[in-house]
Amino acid sequence: MAFRVEVTARAQADILEVFDWIREQAPAAAHAWYLGLFEKLSTLAVNPKRCSRAPESDIVGREIRQLYYGKRSHDWFRALFDIKDESVRVLRVRRCSQRELPPKDLSDDVDG
Repeated sequence: MAFRVEVTARAQADILEVFDWIREQAPAAAHAWYLGLFEKLSTLAVNPKRCSRAPESDIVGREIRQLYYGKRSHDWFRALFDIKDESVRVLRVRRCSQRELPPKDLSDDVDG
């Protein structure tokens, strides 16, 4: 079964914030990061349950999973997502070093 991968408005804002930060330091690296992230997110169309449960699952009381992205462990990001029917919804994209999100920041609203 192939899932449809949707990126919420909040996740898009997270992605653009990181992209802008990287672009200030290394424009080519920012584009490579952006394209690589979306390539990685597209893999969620097949077997998204292969990804581990995120710690935020216990906080929000529903299953949130996480997909890691990055080349070096100190540069890793977590794409937090849920699975509903035939859709994978990317809710947020965060640096691994950032704290876990509170429930209000993992809104069930697709548009955030």
